[in-house]
Amino acid sequence: MDAIPSISKTTPIETIINTINIPVTHTTSLNIDDDITEKIAASTKVITAMVKLNLIDLFMCDFILYLK
Repeated sequence: MDAIPSISKTTPIETIINTINIPVTHTTSLNIDDDITEKIAASTKVITAMVKLNLIDLFMCDFILYLK
């Protein structure tokens, strides 16, 4: 039994691909600043989209009331 190698559930190719595709990032002050900037930009885009939707709803309601 000692001569039989253990069989892994993952093939070596999958292991190599997974290792290559997962980048190693080190936390630096530049990375933290970039993350904060990206989060602010994403939040700004969400807020802008919400305001636009609210304005569209307001104009649609006004238009419907105008038609009545």
